[in-house]
Amino acid sequence: MLIWVGEPDYKLITAEEGSGDNLAPEDIKDGFVDYWMTTMYKQDGDEIEQVDSGQLLTSTPIKDMEYEEQVSRLFDYWGINNNNYSVLEY
Repeated sequence: MLIWVGEPDYKLITAEEGSGDNLAPEDIKDGFVDYWMTTMYKQDGDEIEQVDSGQLLTSTPIKDMEYEEQVSRLFDYWGINNNNYSVLEY
């Protein structure tokens, strides 16, 4: 998934569903079944630079989530509260 967050944030978020290889036994024990590998970039003038990246664990399989729930979880993870966004790739 590729999401552009517009004014006032100007961020780009990438999220790729994990293959399952990064779920630790502790994660599975805690009820997590899926994850995204996600990265956030910010626009600084004409430049796009990486801010951070991480792994977002979920207790619901990503394929079973509605589109809006996926976006909401990613925004919660990154602390974004902005309805001015476009999903560029799903």
